[in-house]
Amino acid sequence: PWFDPDSYRGRRGSGEAESLKPALSLGFRSTLHRHAHKVWRYTNEKGVGKPIPFFFLLLLCFLSTLFLIFLIHFSMEHPKHCTYVLYSLKDHKFYIGSSSDFDRRSTQHEEGKSKSTAPRRPFVPLLCEYYFSKKDASRREEYFKTTAGKRTLRLMLQESLIEVKRLSPEA
Repeated sequence: PWFDPDSYRGRRGSGEAESLKPALSLGFRSTLHRHAHKVWRYTNEKGVGKPIPFFFLLLLCFLSTLFLIFLIHFSMEHPKHCTYVLYSLKDHKFYIGSSSDFDRRSTQHEEGKSKSTAPRRPFVPLLCEYYFSKKDASRREEYFKTTAGKRTLRLMLQESLIEVKRLSPEA
């Protein structure tokens, strides 16, 4: 790369360009080869080094990746509080709520154990946003219950609403 023997103009008939080509390529390759072995070597007590096998390097990378995934998964705190939006297939209106256990709460809605949603069943969950703070989840719930919030929901979820209406049993 730093020297192109084809563009070298030696004396006519001397054959200098042809004689430089193999020497440069051989020297360049052997330098890289030596450099690669210097980088990935482990040494014994006398300082004599051996190249590390490739599969060992792959295993090391794999194990370090697994360790990082384990560390991230179990060390991160997940948000507990959620604001959710359900869509009634009966009256085609939203139900907006917040809870610290969305699975339990959605089961209550499906089974009719909530007075406000029992007559409006069945529901389709459209949106669930998680927050670390209960106050943030409540604030978002209150916003979605306003006229501007419902307008925002209809804009955000317009494709989902089309799909739900298309798949509903009444359609």
